[in-house]
Amino acid sequence: MKDTIESTSNFWSDFATDFEKNNEKVVGSKNQRMVIQWLQQQKNLGITLELGSGDGAYTNHLRHEATRYHATDLSNEMREQLKKRFTNDPKVVVEEANCFGTPYPENTFDTVVMANLYHIIPSHTEALKEIYRILKPNGKLIIVSYTNYGMSFLSKMGLAYRYLKQYKKKAPYSRTLIPSIVEKELTAFQFNNSTLQLIGESTKALCVETFKIP
Repeated sequence: MKDTIESTSNFWSDFATDFEKNNEKVVGSKNQRMVIQWLQQQKNLGITLELGSGDGAYTNHLRHEATRYHATDLSNEMREQLKKRFTNDPKVVVEEANCFGTPYPENTFDTVVMANLYHIIPSHTEALKEIYRILKPNGKLIIVSYTNYGMSFLSKMGLAYRYLKQYKKKAPYSRTLIPSIVEKELTAFQFNNSTLQLIGESTKALCVETFKIP
């Protein structure tokens, strides 16, 4: 697992300085705005952990609803971008953490956010097990990940072309997220009251809100 984590981190580190701009070129600015609008509906997040924060594109829209916001990433380069971006916000704490084994005690967080991460990790099982451990009872898990599920053939081809143009090759362990399968994975790890939505027009993002059963 260590080797898979390092290979994923190294892949994204090369794009740290322009990460948000690159992603917007891939998914489209209108589709990205729709996802951000969904995120902005999330309120009263309490003590929050974001896994896979990247350069803080989603952090920027969620931090105001948190009492403390732990923005984490495995990539040193991404964490440097986070520190620069939020240097004047004492609420945002930039740390290194991976979703398979975080350094936090049990029942620490009111909210955990997986930011465009769920579709590129090698094990959903290990990630959900760890997130369940560190969430408080009734704590919330927010997942936002782009997927080509529900897209037309032409839209899929366009997305693939734009992705390869920006990132040159497919990310390690990338997979298509299917809402029904994701819901089964969540239920298996005692997450309940799940809401799953496909958001976007030409490009789709799977946006999930679910809760830890006490």
